[in-house]
Amino acid sequence: MVNVNFILTKQKVRELHSRETKHMSEYNKEDKDLGTQGSEDTLKGKLKETVGKVQSKIGKATDNPKEEARGDAKQFEGKTQSTVGHTERKIDNTLDPNK
Repeated sequence: MVNVNFILTKQKVRELHSRETKHMSEYNKEDKDLGTQGSEDTLKGKLKETVGKVQSKIGKATDNPKEEARGDAKQFEGKTQSTVGHTERKIDNTLDPNK
């Protein structure tokens, strides 16, 4: 019985940690200015796009259409995130040209 209680307690700690981490990441995102957030989104988007290209090529090479489709979707997601980041940076530069 002690082990079951320990496991349940351990799971509860993980849930609480997960919620707190999510809350902190949302707080940190709100704390950044638009230009910084835009730069991060652009970089993350480019990374996702690259990972998607590799994943798509692996799917094509292994004749796995599902993997190829996942890679294509990730590429699209990355391209979209990168575009949003670029737009955020442009807006930030327009609002504060002295940066």
